[in-house]
Amino acid sequence: RQLLHLVANGEELPGQLFVKNMEQEDWLYIGDARTYSIVEVLCNNGNALLQTRNQSSFLHPYHTKASNEEFHEQRLVLTDFGRKVLAGDVDARDVIIRDEWLGGVHLESANTLWFWNEPEQVFVVA
Repeated sequence: RQLLHLVANGEELPGQLFVKNMEQEDWLYIGDARTYSIVEVLCNNGNALLQTRNQSSFLHPYHTKASNEEFHEQRLVLTDFGRKVLAGDVDARDVIIRDEWLGGVHLESANTLWFWNEPEQVFVVA
């Protein structure tokens, strides 16, 4: 959600998106590679929330053979679906399938997951 808000507010360069995302954190816990992995999922799934301005696949600097120049030339924009998620009209959990390990926790869409509730500033189980 935080990354989507940044892009909605005009941050379109992946490197700057990482920096601006970190500026919003109280504790720096996520590195650039993990941030770009999240952007990759948001861009390269069946119901993308983000896309590159030229509508090509997001080039993760560590998962592709993209040159430094190709990576830095990418510009990110919200998709219509991403705008609907930010507006609260649809839930991204319904379309993004998770099956990954993060910080020692196995996150699987088929099982109960926890999420941050921004208005109440608490974690919720869904």
